[in-house]
Amino acid sequence: MTGKHSQMDEVHSGTSVMSQSDLRLHFGLGKTQTVDLLEVKWPTTQKVEQFKQVKANQILTIREGSGIVAPANSKSK
Repeated sequence: MTGKHSQMDEVHSGTSVMSQSDLRLHFGLGKTQTVDLLEVKWPTTQKVEQFKQVKANQILTIREGSGIVAPANSKSK
């Protein structure tokens, strides 16, 4: 959610025989630099995790129960 604008999408995997769909979701934010609220509802447990003030323009890996593991474009020191 950014301001009053919200978006929703679902991850769909294994959509046909011998294939794998992309598990990443992409959200266009325009000029917005920060997502006010990011919610993930996990299908197996129905738990909802919330992340606030997430910077835009990055690929995140989110693991159930562990939260945001690390941005994919982060550099190790």
